[in-house]
This record gives sequence, structure tokens and C-alpha cells, in this order.
Amino acid sequence: MTCEVETLAVAAIRLKTGEFITGVTHGKALENEQRSGRLIENDEFDTPAGYGFITNTGRFVRPREAWGIAERAGQLKLEGPDAMAEELISRKYLISEGVIFNKEVTL
Repeated sequence: MTCEVETLAVAAIRLKTGEFITGVTHGKALENEQRSGRLIENDEFDTPAGYGFITNTGRFVRPREAWGIAERAGQLKLEGPDAMAEELISRKYLISEGVIFNKEVTL
């Protein structure tokens, strides 16, 4: 029996308008917006609550909840040269650079 597991699909930043900008990392999301010619002012960001991830089910989740989702789905980068910093690992605070996106997971 195959059951779809919730996974992290993309890094997301929510604006106060409710719009999301997304990318492989939070930095890439901002970079893509700048490349498109769009300038987002600091007061447009829904901070700090608007920093998180979109799951494969379309939910927006904050970094602490995202950690649990990524952990269950085997998406965490905890070892190797591109692993997250120990401080973030010990706090279980997920950053986009610590996620393996597009990993197929089944139960």
C-alpha cells in the first residue's frame, strides 16, 4: 500500500498581502523577484511569521513545523559539506539550505 507523505516542496516567503514568493532557497526566491524587475520593500514582508515552506499539500508551514515534516520525509541535510549549521540542528530550526527538495517518499 502506498500512502503519500507530506513533504516540503519549496521555500516560501509570505508578503503582508498574502502572496507567496518561492524558490529553492529563501535567498533564491528574493533573487528571482529582483531579476524579474520587481522591488519588494521591507515593510511588505510578513515578518517574522512569513518565513517558511510550502508543502506538497499546499500548506504554508513555519520552520519548526517544517523540521518535523522534513525529518519524517527524510529531507534533512544533517551531514556532509552542505549540511546545516550545528546551532540550527540543535534548535531544530529549518532553513531552506537544509532541505532535500523533490525527494520521493512512500510508506
